[in-house]
Order: sequence, then structure tokens, then C-alpha cells
Amino acid sequence: MKKTSPTRHIETWCLKHFDENGWTGPDLQYLYDKMMDIRQSYSLEEISDKEIVETLLGRYSVYLRGCGRFSGTSNNKTDGTTIKSNQPSYQELVQQLKRQ
Repeated sequence: MKKTSPTRHIETWCLKHFDENGWTGPDLQYLYDKMMDIRQSYSLEEISDKEIVETLLGRYSVYLRGCGRFSGTSNNKTDGTTIKSNQPSYQELVQQLKRQ
């Protein structure tokens, strides 16, 4: 993989979840395909790879080793309570882009 790839965040996520035996868990191929669909639909100036990954996985799930921790909330359940993400959904991002 080229270090100058415009999809480094997405590709790093892919490398973490794909090995010589294929995808390491269920639905990971689907998530990767969705990330690449969004990446192809918008330029890097419109939405970054980090934002694409956060949109599909939630902010808590976007920790990539060596990239630091991202602050914020997640939409993961803990102790029976749900914490709502402060990140817009994919549909909200699309609507924002259409308004601009």
C-alpha cells in the first residue's frame, strides 16, 4: 500500500480486520464496501476518511494504534445505558453537503 494513498484511515482499518484467511469478523466486508462507496462519492475536502470511519462505526470504534485516542462520546452500550454519539449520521452529512 502506498503511504500517499488518499484512503489511509480506511485502509488501516481494513488491514486490522483482514488477514490471509479473509475478514476476521462478520459484516466487515460490508462495512469496508460502504466506506469505499462513500469515499468514491465525496472528495477528501468534503469528508475525511476519519469522518467516514466514525460515521459508520461510531467514534469509540475508531481508535487506530499510533493515531491517538479520539475524544467524544460513542453509541456503544455500557452498564445498560446508551450514550448517543454527537456525530451526524451519514444521511445528515449528505443533507449538509447538499445544502452547501
